[in-house]
Amino acid sequence: MEKLYRLLITQIFVTVIMFAAVSLNASQCQAAHWEQVASSSDIIVQIDASTVDWVEYPDLGRNIVCSYKFIETDKSYIIRHCAFREIGGKPEYAIFEYTTFDGADNQREHKGNSTPTSDDYKPIIPGSDGELFYEIAKMYVRK
Repeated sequence: MEKLYRLLITQIFVTVIMFAAVSLNASQCQAAHWEQVASSSDIIVQIDASTVDWVEYPDLGRNIVCSYKFIETDKSYIIRHCAFREIGGKPEYAIFEYTTFDGADNQREHKGNSTPTSDDYKPIIPGSDGELFYEIAKMYVRK
């Protein structure tokens, strides 16, 4: 009986430790918080509001980094990881990573790097979609 009691106490202890470990890990995970920022008859555009932030890249300066999701009418979508910066008062953008998914959330393609390179940056043309996405990112970035 005492042996059974010790086994039961050990199992309860292990269960509590495992639950604590899983709970700790879950609290450090951050789920995406997609918010719609634009749409047309062909596409819906969302920004992941939970991850828009300032990032200082060596040799590339201070950037607003965020993810945009472009959802097609067939429910397929692409997530683009973007960086925005200003050099000499002129805004630039970089799409340095993207992943495409089919309508069933299966990943189809992934290209790019986890950080931008200087070759990734393009000037933002006034009145363009790039300018709109830059302005949206500026509204969402943590101050």
